[in-house]
Amino acid sequence: MARRPGRTAFVFAGGSALASVQVGMLRPLLATGIRPDLVVGSSAGALNGAATAADPGSAPDALERLWTTARRSDVLPVRAPTVLRALAGRAPGFASAGGIRQVIERHLTVRRLEDTAIPLFVVAADLATREKVVLDRGDAVEALVATTAIPGVYPPVRIGDRLLADGGLAEDPPLGTAIERGAKTVYLFPVGWPLGPAPEKGAVARAMDALDWLFWRIAAAELARWSPECDLYVLPSPPVAGLHRLSPASARQLIADAERMTREWLPHATTWRQPGADG
Repeated sequence: MARRPGRTAFVFAGGSALASVQVGMLRPLLATGIRPDLVVGSSAGALNGAATAADPGSAPDALERLWTTARRSDVLPVRAPTVLRALAGRAPGFASAGGIRQVIERHLTVRRLEDTAIPLFVVAADLATREKVVLDRGDAVEALVATTAIPGVYPPVRIGDRLLADGGLAEDPPLGTAIERGAKTVYLFPVGWPLGPAPEKGAVARAMDALDWLFWRIAAAELARWSPECDLYVLPSPPVAGLHRLSPASARQLIADAERMTREWLPHATTWRQPGADG
């Protein structure tokens, strides 16, 4: 029997290796007794969403173990022959998805999306049509590998007759998916929003900051579009500038900072309002 999503949604935005920050937001939120009726995630945020939907009670501890034990070599196994084939146009990505698949299999407690305790919706992108694809049944591992498949880095994943890639390309944060499925109250788990000051030096740091800037502009447009349709709570995120890597130490620090900020925010939480709005 199909499940009917309820009114409160947890929405997990993408954030690549920095999605560990969402774990720090999740623990104090659940401790207040707030529980979602549906969970939506895109890209790396979908990993956090899947664990939450499977078992919200154990999700914070399980996710902290995932993010603080995963190594870059586990999820991004780059080998010279693969890189050379990719550069020559003979490989779909610079890295194999085998490592991230193993991490997901090791930590995910359900094998099918429809078996989660709370309805789960995973957002991916169809490379052929450039459309959003929402997965809510079928192989959970395949869905999570697909939504985290950054084009050019990982190969896309074929599910049915679609070739799917990173969900952040189609919708990030996936607020629309939650509202289209009946959510009236949304708790949004961002990654590094709003942006901090731009780095003053370093070509790589500036390039990554420019990408963050672009992503934030897109996210801000999504918030402005969908916030009139729901009571939207945007959980606080610590700065992530300069942390674009998968590091257990960084993950522990981000989780701790986000947990502290969320505990301070919760007693005074108000719904999100578009900057510059009247009233």
